[in-house]
Amino acid sequence: MQTERRKYPRAKLKYQITIMCEGKVLLGVPEGFVFHTFSEDLSQAGVKVKLEQQLRDASIVKLSLFITKKFPFECHGSVIWTKKVNPKGTQPDIFETGIQFIALDEIEQKIIGNLVKSFIKKK
Repeated sequence: MQTERRKYPRAKLKYQITIMCEGKVLLGVPEGFVFHTFSEDLSQAGVKVKLEQQLRDASIVKLSLFITKKFPFECHGSVIWTKKVNPKGTQPDIFETGIQFIALDEIEQKIIGNLVKSFIKKK
């Protein structure tokens, strides 16, 4: 049995997220490439998403997380891991991607933490 190493709990919360690639983070894709996707799970420390391109580990991306429709949380993130998840021989490729938040402010961390805690309590 594996020991949980995460500092913050995660919840399967689905929010719209925009990921802007700043610099050469994708092979063969120009700088400024934007993904529009949804969070697969979320914690105060980061987010997991599914993308149709593989981002390089340690790449820095700009995130807009739409927990509220009018005012997205905006911060930078660092790609911690990627994993190809589509069945062999199927297209398009799908990559689960873990992104750690960088400089998410304290209020935004608390809001996300409260959302995660309330989701976990409901289960």
